[in-house]
Amino acid sequence: MFTIFSGKLDKFFALYGAHDRICHPSVFIDSLSPTQTFTWIKPSSALLSNITYSISPNKEKLDQVLSGLSVRSIKISKTYFDQYYLGTEKEGISRCVFDMTPYSRKSVETLNMPVLVLIGDKDIINNQRCLEKAKKWIPNVQTGTIESAGHFLSFDQPATVNRIILNFLSN
Repeated sequence: MFTIFSGKLDKFFALYGAHDRICHPSVFIDSLSPTQTFTWIKPSSALLSNITYSISPNKEKLDQVLSGLSVRSIKISKTYFDQYYLGTEKEGISRCVFDMTPYSRKSVETLNMPVLVLIGDKDIINNQRCLEKAKKWIPNVQTGTIESAGHFLSFDQPATVNRIILNFLSN
């Protein structure tokens, strides 16, 4: 039996109270969200495009934004495209755009459960330094880089991501 959490670490602590030992998830899978990572995010035109879009969503520019996050943005379904746009539009200016700070060592070194951290080799937000810090800071971590994948790992390489997660869970 697994308790799995995937997503932003701050939400993990808020939902599960890991620091307070309220609940003990057995597995944490971090897909490294754009608002929290292990290093400062390197400025780039794709990142600026994403931040600008988050502040002022424009459906005509969404394709450009998603192409910065995925190596296969052309394969993103119209339904997802529309949901992404509506979600960003409804959220308004996301506070997370202004809170893009790296994890602190203190915030992750107490994670005792197995942790899986994956990034894409074409990720505009995360890089190998993120994985190196995760290895240094988290006691029971497994890291990996997915080839031919951007920030949207599970879009770009769904079979590979699923295989790695299933192998991680079986061990």
